[in-house]
Amino acid sequence: MQPSVNLFQTKAEFSPVLRFIDRYVRIGAIVLSAIALVGATIVIAMSFIFSRQLEALEKEKQTHLTAIKSAVATEQVVIDMGKRLSLISTILKTQENPAPFIDSVTGIIDPNDLQQFSISGKNTINLSLAFTTLDQAASTVENIIRMTSTGAIKSPMMDTFSITEKGIILMTVSYQVVKKS
Repeated sequence: MQPSVNLFQTKAEFSPVLRFIDRYVRIGAIVLSAIALVGATIVIAMSFIFSRQLEALEKEKQTHLTAIKSAVATEQVVIDMGKRLSLISTILKTQENPAPFIDSVTGIIDPNDLQQFSISGKNTINLSLAFTTLDQAASTVENIIRMTSTGAIKSPMMDTFSITEKGIILMTVSYQVVKKS
């Protein structure tokens, strides 16, 4: 039987160059392992930090989207109001001032005798009047004649004149208001 060689007990001698290289390869392996461990730790830490920041940014994004959606509704209301204001402005520019019409009515009768008042086309006023005495009716007719002669109104017309069973005098009158330029 041949003697067996125990490899664990036998040490082979390396040349000084190989020992030198072996020593630095081991040191390099330890350094590279340490660098890999530190790098992996940094990558894990950064991914944890970035995932937290991503969650915070997603929440902030949802908050801003909600704010934008509510702002869109508010903006639409403001736009609609702007359109309405421009329409109202157009109406106000073309609308006639009712003051001359009202002044002509108050110049003719006492407001207590007025039953109905309307303005129709071409500056025409229609009045429905009710009087308790004939003197009040006569005074109103005199006022209409006076305002016609001064040029404040034109084309006066008594449309109806009647006396009820209770003695109330009903009269409807129409005339045109002369506008001063």
